[in-house]
Amino acid sequence: MLRRNGNATGSRRNGNATGHRCPYCMEVLDKRRIRKVCPNCMTRTYREYGSDVEKCPDCKRQLKYICRWNDGEAYNGCGCMIPEDYFDVPTRIIALAGAKATGKSQFLSVLMHRMGTGTICGNIGLGFLYADAMTKKKVKANKEELAQKKTVQETNPDYLDNSNDDPLNESLEKANSHAYRQSNAKSAANVSDPYIFLVSRSVVNGRKREERKEYLILFDTAGESLEKEEKRGRIPEYMAAADAVLFFVDPLQIPAVRDRIKIPENIKLPPEEATERNSWVFDTVVDMVGSKTRFCLVLTKVDMLIKDPATDEEAEILFPPSSPVRRSDAVDYSEIDAISDFVKWYLMQEELETGNMVRVLEGSFANRHKFFALSSLGHAPSGNKIEIKPDPIRIDDPLSWVLRETGSTLLSKGR
Repeated sequence: MLRRNGNATGSRRNGNATGHRCPYCMEVLDKRRIRKVCPNCMTRTYREYGSDVEKCPDCKRQLKYICRWNDGEAYNGCGCMIPEDYFDVPTRIIALAGAKATGKSQFLSVLMHRMGTGTICGNIGLGFLYADAMTKKKVKANKEELAQKKTVQETNPDYLDNSNDDPLNESLEKANSHAYRQSNAKSAANVSDPYIFLVSRSVVNGRKREERKEYLILFDTAGESLEKEEKRGRIPEYMAAADAVLFFVDPLQIPAVRDRIKIPENIKLPPEEATERNSWVFDTVVDMVGSKTRFCLVLTKVDMLIKDPATDEEAEILFPPSSPVRRSDAVDYSEIDAISDFVKWYLMQEELETGNMVRVLEGSFANRHKFFALSSLGHAPSGNKIEIKPDPIRIDDPLSWVLRETGSTLLSKGR
């Protein structure tokens, strides 16, 4: 696998630039220039106001910022409404990537469930509020699928291909509908709607209790969109702006693993070309990310690798009994370091033919990468059906590490 250019950031502008970005189109926002609207009146009439106007002249309610501004020649921005207090707290942008069927959807579904129960990141009391209606709708759908139908929703790659259309130049009837503007702007980006959360934690500082808050933006990209250049749309902009990228690797897509492990009949095996496809997607993502982005290589479905070997052939490829990968609800950074070193050693085995991924990360992301091993379900599903309650393995590690490494106020450096 050869990289197509020598710079991990490529030619992406504004990668990791200072300032807040629109959580939908990733454009850098200048609070002094962007426009405002009244969410109460916009269903009847759509008017825009300057950033210096605080309340609606008609109904006297507080105006909301939107991603739209004039540079003197034309209007720019996607037109989406910016979440409440977005400019007052830090933001963390995390992109999920990987080839098809590597476990991204399972990871997100179980992670959303843990957010709702407050058990995420070592159960330190993080609270999660939905920052927009679409996040609430998607999380609710994920919970219902997981709890009632026992299935996991997959990322939909078939987005509307209208990236050449300008959502700000539609007819007046369509422009007056904020729901249409919001939907059009997102679909034009050719990625799934982001999950946007306002994350909070109450901490004691001296004798006072303070509330720390940050926005967490999670982008899930379909493997098919990364594999086909014509479907990428604005995915490169999202990758370049991300504080961290979680790249998922399914061990069952590695021939040396798949051929030696005794796999239950109810598990659908990936096609033989999956290994080559995974390498291509990895190379593509590496070329997209920003110059300060953290890169997390996540080995998924490790419940298949930490079981007791049934044969000598399995024993040769499974994690050894001394492996640091084990079930734990606690977040221990010394364990995360040990697991990273172990996964790096595991992937460097010549027969796996995955060593080039390690070499690329060691060379291009010197102190900005980490290796993880997790299982979102803790057991193998039957197709997309989940017959046993999820019992995840190390699922909190990537998010905990990213928050700490990016200087989050939600976690202290020494936790």
